[in-house]
Amino acid sequence: MPRSKYSAGLEGMRFNRTVILSFSHRVKETNNYRYYWYCSCDCGTQHIADARSMFRGMVQSCGCLNRDPASKFVKHGHSRRGTRSREFTSWLKMKGRCYDPRNEWFHRYGGRGIQVCELFRNDFSAFLSVVGFRPPRKTIDRINNDGHYSCGSCSQCVVNRWPMNVRWATIDEQNGNKSTSTVIEFNGKRQALFLWAKEIGICQSSLRKRLRKWPLEKALTLPRTI
Repeated sequence: MPRSKYSAGLEGMRFNRTVILSFSHRVKETNNYRYYWYCSCDCGTQHIADARSMFRGMVQSCGCLNRDPASKFVKHGHSRRGTRSREFTSWLKMKGRCYDPRNEWFHRYGGRGIQVCELFRNDFSAFLSVVGFRPPRKTIDRINNDGHYSCGSCSQCVVNRWPMNVRWATIDEQNGNKSTSTVIEFNGKRQALFLWAKEIGICQSSLRKRLRKWPLEKALTLPRTI
């Protein structure tokens, strides 16, 4: 039986108020197992929780978040059983890329030091209030590809001088934001080479040829027929 990502190596991982301590037991299901772990809550209570539920954002405390009227937890209505909003799904995936070593994209995010600031990490409602609802055909993106998922205003951002660095962006905008993209600035506008080519109406290879033999202004302004 293949090893589950929930079965080992989770010690020390935090999910809002819950920190995983050690493995407890597993329960056989129809086609797999459900793995349970001993956890410690920030309120001082120890409890046992299902790893899968913690990773999905369904367990964030021993239950005190629901009972504590002074907590920042808000019943936001974006994670009803069986129906999660696109915004809530994006929020969970954002945290998974940064904090779950078993995430397929961890090496590009948490593996190279990318963090989610404490406001966004611990409070989905705050995240939603800052970035807003997800527009069609857009996903979460960092404005500065080398920066963190930061709000720019929480105590962690203020101390570290992290600016607001999160937006909803199209695939083209995100591709243009990659560290491997060739970025060109012209007439006060800065964007990736492939976006300039798209704007002019020519292919990337043609634009690269133009740039090798023409001045920048000519390469970026002459129409496609030239």
